[in-house]
Amino acid sequence: MQITSLYNGMSGLKSYTTAITSVSDNLANQSTTGFKASRALFGDIMARQFATGVDNAEQVGNGVYVNTNNVMTQGSIVDTDSSLDLAINGNGFFVVRPQTANGFYYTRDGSFGVDAEGYLVNQLGYRVQGSMGAGGAAGTGDLQFDFTTTLARATSLFDLTLNLNASDTKYHDQDDAAVPSDNTSYNYAYGLTAYDANGGQHQLVTYYQRLDSYSGAAPTGSAHVWKATVYELENGVYTPNPLTPTNSYYLHFDTNGHLVGTSLSYGATGDAYRSQAGVTSSAGVVSNRLGESLSYTGASAQTYTTRATVTFAGATTGAETVTVGGVTYTLGVNANATAAANDLASQINNDATQGVYAVANAGVVTLYAKSGAAASDLTVSGAGLTQDDDTTLAQLVSEINSGLAATGALDLTNLAAGDTVTVAGTTFTQGVDFTDAATLAAAINAAGLGVTASHNGGNGVYLTASSVGTAGNAIALAASGTLGVSGATLSGGLDNSATSLVEATSLVDGGTTHLELARSDTGAAATLTTGTANTLGAGLGLDFNTYTQITAAADGTTSAETEGAVSLAFTFNGAAQNITFDYTPADAAGSTQSSGSSEMIYLNSDGADMGALTSLTVDKYGNVIGTYGDGSTEILASVTLAGFKNPEGLQRVGNNLWAATAAAGVPVYGLPGGAEGLGTIEAGSLEQANVDLAQEFVNMINYQRAYQANSKSITTSDEMLKTAINLKS
Repeated sequence: MQITSLYNGMSGLKSYTTAITSVSDNLANQSTTGFKASRALFGDIMARQFATGVDNAEQVGNGVYVNTNNVMTQGSIVDTDSSLDLAINGNGFFVVRPQTANGFYYTRDGSFGVDAEGYLVNQLGYRVQGSMGAGGAAGTGDLQFDFTTTLARATSLFDLTLNLNASDTKYHDQDDAAVPSDNTSYNYAYGLTAYDANGGQHQLVTYYQRLDSYSGAAPTGSAHVWKATVYELENGVYTPNPLTPTNSYYLHFDTNGHLVGTSLSYGATGDAYRSQAGVTSSAGVVSNRLGESLSYTGASAQTYTTRATVTFAGATTGAETVTVGGVTYTLGVNANATAAANDLASQINNDATQGVYAVANAGVVTLYAKSGAAASDLTVSGAGLTQDDDTTLAQLVSEINSGLAATGALDLTNLAAGDTVTVAGTTFTQGVDFTDAATLAAAINAAGLGVTASHNGGNGVYLTASSVGTAGNAIALAASGTLGVSGATLSGGLDNSATSLVEATSLVDGGTTHLELARSDTGAAATLTTGTANTLGAGLGLDFNTYTQITAAADGTTSAETEGAVSLAFTFNGAAQNITFDYTPADAAGSTQSSGSSEMIYLNSDGADMGALTSLTVDKYGNVIGTYGDGSTEILASVTLAGFKNPEGLQRVGNNLWAATAAAGVPVYGLPGGAEGLGTIEAGSLEQANVDLAQEFVNMINYQRAYQANSKSITTSDEMLKTAINLKS
């Protein structure tokens, strides 16, 4: 006798125990975020055939088995108070990665936050996956945000609507420069703040001049023209930015005062540089030492070296002193000023350790620095002596423009037989070509070497270039034996010829007077380079080694357009930055020339110093949006979702996480709401468990009764078996 019903009943008990376990698990997780319920799926066990050989064989089953599978329907979405609580409305899973592993897990639980390192993480510290930047591309990288560093948005556009007073009768020539310190040179000015890529602020001021006439390209309908010129105000100094002339453009209005377009029109120009240092006026002193230098390159190398003079009023008594570079010279008893000057020059020139040489002329000693020597201080003591080692800005400008001959000196104090001196490639030998300073000077003059040699009756020979500038600087000096030379070439010298191409001026700006050097020729090749080792002003703490370029060497250009916008190429902190000035913005009326005061009516800019990152939120398409201290926002990253062909095949691993399996298929990564069919994001929300309480209670009752029925089948089968056993008695 086979009592299979016992085993059938046992399989029922086991199966409904599993089923009730599924129900209890669902009920236990009804408050678990993003939880997906499971359900019991029953199936019969293979049947056994009782009769054979007939068409309708009787078959009886061997009981029941049960499997559970995941119910991946979406749960309800509820609001929360956290902007980084995210819910998926539709298909897909968030992708997270443990910090200590490279594999991914998938979840519908969007309870996210930011950890101490700025990573977007779930409650386990697993890093949410996506892509950084505003490109809108799906990626599987960690999302990290910096809450400590400020972020800036560089200015690229100014939208402006202004009115320029049509009744203003102050007219200007097209070539007249707008000078910020002279309000008569322009009609109206308005300041703007531009931001560079690092958040630095740059104060830009645009000066508007009404023109009496205009020549150059112009848009159709132009009847009235205003010139606009942009300067940057930095540390109290107005500097053209972009460089002149590219910092100017023109606004064109028709007869009704409507803006019809803009134009660019300027001729060729050369480089110009303004010294950073400034003095109170052109009479201000820029150097108080002899031997301080200023160098630059125009058509050729130019060097200006400061000099000093000692002037004698008459005879000396032997108590007078002159100190040069820390060395003191005591004058002897001299009958007149000329003798006293020769005495001082001889002492200085006979001192081989001294870094200067002296030229005496009728009671005046001019002191020059030797090539490569450091700048020297000068003091005098005694009645009838005066010194002048100050160089004023006006004197500097005058001497640069008037030109200076380069000078040098030869020292024959220790002259010995066979000594040689070479000037401009011609060598003179002691005992052959000369015997003393006087005969050497005569030999040099007779050779026609482009220099004039002289001496004052002592052991010094003084050389002065016959021309100024390049020719003077190019005269080389050399000596052998005991002769001393002031340098390898004649020192100093500036060119005042028509080919000098460099002019000096003193420019007043903001109450300070500056040195300005400019190429006098024009065109893109008219470049000027300032020296990198200048010492001018060092004794006064002035920096005449640093210059601001205010004019760019450029060929002329002319163009016109009707859009009412112009783009300028600024330079901020050495970096190029293009900014468009749009005088007909889409969000406001166009600029006008009409009666009434000149004024800015509408202004908008896309630049900002955004401050530090203060908060994050996510939009429906997964864009992570940062809010900064100034209230501005920026897309910083995007959150990636993963989709599966068979999400029911994912493996549940706990902590609201799922692992990919072969049954689920290969994950497909994409952006929320994208072409991959993934859902969208609901920020400030979480997805509830998809547990249906009513259904679970019905299932629980059903499984309980089924369990009872199966246990009854076992007890009934037991009674039947007992009866069969009792038949033998």
